[in-house]
Amino acid sequence: MSEILTAKELKEYLMYETCVQCGHEERKYELHMSQLWKPVNQIVDELLNGVQVTTIDRLKFYQGNEAERNMRDRLQGICEVKNLPMGGKKKIYGFEGRLQGEIDGDIDNKILLEVKTVPNDDALAAATRDNTVPFRVFAQVNGYMYWGKYDRTIVIYESRGTGKLWCVDVEPDLKLQEELADKALMVLADKRVIETMKKFESARRT
Repeated sequence: MSEILTAKELKEYLMYETCVQCGHEERKYELHMSQLWKPVNQIVDELLNGVQVTTIDRLKFYQGNEAERNMRDRLQGICEVKNLPMGGKKKIYGFEGRLQGEIDGDIDNKILLEVKTVPNDDALAAATRDNTVPFRVFAQVNGYMYWGKYDRTIVIYESRGTGKLWCVDVEPDLKLQEELADKALMVLADKRVIETMKKFESARRT
């Protein structure tokens, strides 16, 4: 006889599975390009102590990742029709692997594609105010362009509530890219970060 499952138990199982499959990666001890818009001290603290992630955060990550995966599938279909080679998600590295980032995709290894989804149209309007992207996104894609050697970026925003779309071209900001590289070096040169990364690498290899 199969075990009887209550609605409460099913909800708990669903929440657990959703959190497991949310796609969130623990970034403690690893420097990511998406962090470089923050102050050096904050980045160092996150590397040493991690970032608190709640169950609600993980549920949101799941919804966002599912929407972004769907968007990548649509982009792939468009590129096939237009006979354009599209690359999928992949990691890029800087400073001999001590800095990393993960891109959503690219076109012909020249145009970076960055997909962002937001809960509703109000969030979309807030994110795209003044017809530009928030600084954290601007810095993120500039890092990707710099270390991934891309010519430019197309950022795609989608409202999960209505499906409303917004796209914008982002050109490289060479001055900002130099600043991001300098900031990454400052973080990687921190003695606490060096020692912690050594211990992390040693533990991972055993």
